[in-house]
Amino acid sequence: MTTQTAEGRFATGQTLTAKLFATTGSTLVATADTVTERAARLGVYACAFGEASVIAAGLYELVLYSGATPVSWQTVKLAGADGETVNEAGLWSAVIAATGSGARVVTITVTDGTDPLENATVRVTSGLTYTATTNASGVATFNLDDATYAVSITRSGYSYAGTTLVVDGSESATYAMTAVSITPGSGDLTTGYLTALTEAGVADVGATLYCAMSAPPEDDTGYSYDATRRTITSGSGGLAQFPGLVKGATYTIWRGTKVVGDYKVTIPTTAGTTYELPSHLGKP
Repeated sequence: MTTQTAEGRFATGQTLTAKLFATTGSTLVATADTVTERAARLGVYACAFGEASVIAAGLYELVLYSGATPVSWQTVKLAGADGETVNEAGLWSAVIAATGSGARVVTITVTDGTDPLENATVRVTSGLTYTATTNASGVATFNLDDATYAVSITRSGYSYAGTTLVVDGSESATYAMTAVSITPGSGDLTTGYLTALTEAGVADVGATLYCAMSAPPEDDTGYSYDATRRTITSGSGGLAQFPGLVKGATYTIWRGTKVVGDYKVTIPTTAGTTYELPSHLGKP
């Protein structure tokens, strides 16, 4: 068994997994056996790949995941040597950041206008960006320094225009998101949807995504399906809708010209009239 280690950078204190992809074709090359934050270099994660044979020399995309969600990617160059360690110098993009270490406790509550919204991502920016996800009570908590912060909030199926927050003491604020309308499918068809994000992790209005059927429903016979590539543009709140997806069929969904990570999705036969699509990465 060989061991090669590539370092990726991300917010400190996270539990992550990692995968290595070819830079051309986005083929999965290896999955990390362990991902460990360096004790002396917080925010740097050592991703150890143990394979039967050495991973060949070349450029690869190192993608870090929080659960099933890709949160950071970086281009790394392996030398093709057993026991090598490639440091974190390279290109990377983080979606999640730390919640701050300032003296002011800032509590932000996110609602749909009436009820709290769980799993909304709140970002506050004043030079640096800090990020937290709301809990079941719709609450995200930060520790910030005195400053004026730009506030952005994202959650699939909702939009928020953004605001500013002046921090000069311990603050509490409540922000209401607006549910965006998703056109439902009917019968054997559903409308897939997801939220497009910028590199900074905020809603991206006008992002171009593509979708094409790559396999019909399993055991389906007697039909010739249209595999034409469809172009989808994200609208309010970064919402991208993919109408007319066939339940049970497999689709390739990508963004821009560069695909990173797993991007094929099989629509469950049990999907309702709408279906939230899995997360993926793309580069224009």
